[in-house]
Amino acid sequence: FAIPSNMARVIERAIIEKGRVERGWLGVVTQELTPELSSTFRYDSTAGVLVSDVVANSPAQKAGIKAGDILTDYNDRPLSNPTQLRNAVAETEPGVTVTVKVFRDGSTKAFEVAIGHRGETELAERMERQMPNDGDDSDSAREEGQLAAAELGVEVEPLSEGFRRRLRIPSGLNGVVVTEMSPVGLAYQAGIRPGDLIEAVGQTPVSTASEFDEALQDASLRDGLRLTVVRDGVRRFLMVRS
Repeated sequence: FAIPSNMARVIERAIIEKGRVERGWLGVVTQELTPELSSTFRYDSTAGVLVSDVVANSPAQKAGIKAGDILTDYNDRPLSNPTQLRNAVAETEPGVTVTVKVFRDGSTKAFEVAIGHRGETELAERMERQMPNDGDDSDSAREEGQLAAAELGVEVEPLSEGFRRRLRIPSGLNGVVVTEMSPVGLAYQAGIRPGDLIEAVGQTPVSTASEFDEALQDASLRDGLRLTVVRDGVRRFLMVRS
């Protein structure tokens, strides 16, 4: 593959000055913004980079960047996609402080981030990979939620300690575990698989099957539903729609 000319110049300069290449590290897991995902965050564009997870103790976390943030600018350079961000960070010398603009909860904030060294944690490469997204009333709501779960084609169970050990889910994460699913269900088509941990339905955290069903009752599969999913320790936002 071809190396962009600006990155080639950075590499050449680093080799001449230091005898080695030092790549910058931000410590975020990112994904492309689709129109459907953008709308769930009330963001009216697909230009930007969606943060689906943040590495613990990384430069991004220390600066205050969170999962669900949309990165719009890196040192006054507008961001359009994850590749653009990755290249910009790689070109930044470790130790340099940059300004990252973030869209969060309807407004834009600026964060000062001291860029780290790519090799300072063994999790860097793995984490920055992109994955190939009472009464009668309550009884009625649960029934509607169960119908939605059936349309999704999933069965879930609470995250027990046994599941946590078997699936190697970090202690700080909670949710429901996908135990069974239909290969023709909407969830499977969206990329969800058995063993995935569902942390939230839309913006609603879930930790039991009842909470999962109730959250689905308030959602619209026709309009599109955002699920927060963790697999292999990496969080992703996935859109499900009928």
